[in-house]
Amino acid sequence: MFAAGSGGQPIIEDAWHPPASAYDLVLAVGTLETVNDLPFAFRLIREAMRGDALLIGALSGGDSLPQLRSAMRVADSLAGVAAPHVHPRIEASALDPLLDAAGFTDTVVDVDRVKVSYPSLEKLVEDLRAMGATNILLKRPRYVVRAARTAAMRAFAQAGDGTRTVETFEILHFAAHTRQSTERPLTVPGERVVNPGSVKTAAWTWTRGGWLGRYPNNFAHASCR
Repeated sequence: MFAAGSGGQPIIEDAWHPPASAYDLVLAVGTLETVNDLPFAFRLIREAMRGDALLIGALSGGDSLPQLRSAMRVADSLAGVAAPHVHPRIEASALDPLLDAAGFTDTVVDVDRVKVSYPSLEKLVEDLRAMGATNILLKRPRYVVRAARTAAMRAFAQAGDGTRTVETFEILHFAAHTRQSTERPLTVPGERVVNPGSVKTAAWTWTRGGWLGRYPNNFAHASCR
């Protein structure tokens, strides 16, 4: 929708052919948390930017929706197996090293935690569905049995004050500049031949920092009545 409104075209950030050194400014607001290969997406974005250009972005952080995640762990305990009810997202501490590995410098990361109260777990899930912010994993559970759902609803309510439960949405705002790169361009989606010590293709694994992503859920903030 935004691409069409500005005369542009939508892209998949880790699977596109970026024009080399074409942009002085790149904005990525709410588009990166669902990318399969975030380190490679950052490298492709860097390849499309000129020297001394600016990247500004925002994405949902790893500490989002703690009450929802806790409630679903209770539901999983009844089933006897943990299931990926939410898809991976990034930790605030991982943004700087990931951007540095992609060729950015002078990174600034700011964390904004928004508190929203809900009368029930159903209302929270309803809001997430209305925003298109539910689990996007292909191997996600397609349903939750009645007993597990009831247990999750009870756990969510018990985390509150008896009438409403406060949920947290974490938003990571970041900005970084480009620096001159000596590596050859990565202009072919799927190409993973880079210098030693850079980024692996495993899901959000950075070889120099040894960081692995964790599992919460995509979101966009909305008020709850």
